[in-house]
Amino acid sequence: MGRNIVGIIVGSLFAFAVILVVQIIGTIFFPLPQELNGKGSEALQQYIADGAPFSSLLFASVGFAFSTFIGGIVAGGIALSEKRIMAMGVAIVWAIIGISLFIRSTFPLWFFLLTLVLILVSGYLAGRTIDKKKTS
Repeated sequence: MGRNIVGIIVGSLFAFAVILVVQIIGTIFFPLPQELNGKGSEALQQYIADGAPFSSLLFASVGFAFSTFIGGIVAGGIALSEKRIMAMGVAIVWAIIGISLFIRSTFPLWFFLLTLVLILVSGYLAGRTIDKKKTS
């Protein structure tokens, strides 16, 4: 039981590290306007509310899904049993984080819903991937 919980925690931390890298890459492909530099989170929230580019939000959404998938694989690899459930545990952690971020931000509803679905599907796919590795 303890190793399963550690798996979820470590998997969630891996997911966090992956999303940080994805966000750094995102700023290369989708740089913020120069007028936002140094203005703080309120200016960023206004930029999102005014209509941040669709492609940048889509990139972020897919990034959350990818990070959840990697975190789920890590959690399942650490867990001694119920590996699929541990992978979904990481997805649930990230879904809760996503909900809390959405409540406090100005992200469009479509972004929130897409990201939430992709996070949950990624956790499920990570669990299936672990099960396939176990049986082969």
